[in-house]
Amino acid sequence: MSLPREQVCKGCSLVVQPGYPKCPRCKMPLPKFEAPLATVTKAGQVKGGTSIEEEESGSGMMLVAGGVALVALIGVVLVVRKDDPKPTLDRRDQVRERRGQERDVAPRPNDDSQIGISTEPEELSPEQQRRAALAELGQSLSEARLWATVGLDPSAEGIISIVSSACEQDEMQPTLLASAAALKEVGFSAIRCVAKAGAQVFELPL
Repeated sequence: MSLPREQVCKGCSLVVQPGYPKCPRCKMPLPKFEAPLATVTKAGQVKGGTSIEEEESGSGMMLVAGGVALVALIGVVLVVRKDDPKPTLDRRDQVRERRGQERDVAPRPNDDSQIGISTEPEELSPEQQRRAALAELGQSLSEARLWATVGLDPSAEGIISIVSSACEQDEMQPTLLASAAALKEVGFSAIRCVAKAGAQVFELPL
């Protein structure tokens, strides 16, 4: 579509070039002519602006809807968390109760289960008593620094043989007499003190 090259004033019939808003002669307003390009541009701007407004409006609605959904989801999570600890505590209580029942059902040891276990020391046999008495005699001689070997005389039953280089010392016989009662009680009858060379120095009856 092309614009007219000139226009005629309706007041004075003057031929006026396009673009004048009023007639130069009579000052009468002239009709306005717009280029098709300008018309199309304005229409496009109006249409584009409407589309943008519609898109912005749709996006705003989507944001509002998303916010509402998020708030609802948070509310559901809080409700679930608030209700969740109670069953957990109930399960713990059930486990504790079950353990308590197992303890009650488990058999408890009574006094009868201790039968056969003696708290008193076992009674020694005669042979064990003699060995213990000889060990105590050897300990007494060591404490008195009367070094000796304590054993049984193989030639006679019930006689103790002491082999020591201290048989002639004054402390020997008093130390032996201090243990005489315990030795006699377990069945010994005498103590022979023999020098390391093999000669008997003395014999002490119990």
